Amino acid sequence: MEATKVYDHDFTTFTSTKVIPHGIYDLKRTEGFVCLGTSNDTSEFACDSIANWWQEHGKTNYPYADSILILLCDWSVSNSSRHFIFKYDLQWLVNHLNIEIRIAHYPPYTSKYNLIERKLFSHLSNT
Repeated sequence: MEATKVYDHDFTTFTSTKVIPHGIYDLKRTEGFVCLGTSNDTSEFACDSIANWWQEHGKTNYPYADSILILLCDWSVSNSSRHFIFKYDLQWLVNHLNIEIRIAHYPPYTSKYNLIERKLFSHLSNT
């Protein structure tokens, strides 16, 4: 089988859209979960990823959980602790899932501590 040649960076001149991964890493189970979307700057996409993880893995793996703690390493504009729309979408998610969600933001410029980058996306970028 011959390897397929692909571009390893964003080359927007070759396409009209791009795929953006949003990852969730379960520290207790050391498992990753990735959702693919077309926008990298929406709080709705982040909340949809959390909802998908909860429906597919979280509520099965943690049936007695009454809260979720999320260590948020992506300090993008849409996921900022000061951004109203993220708080709004997160409250909608809490109401929808009927579970308490707590967010702990890592400080800016601490991405080296981001487990998703080290344990999940490093493997995705090698494929």
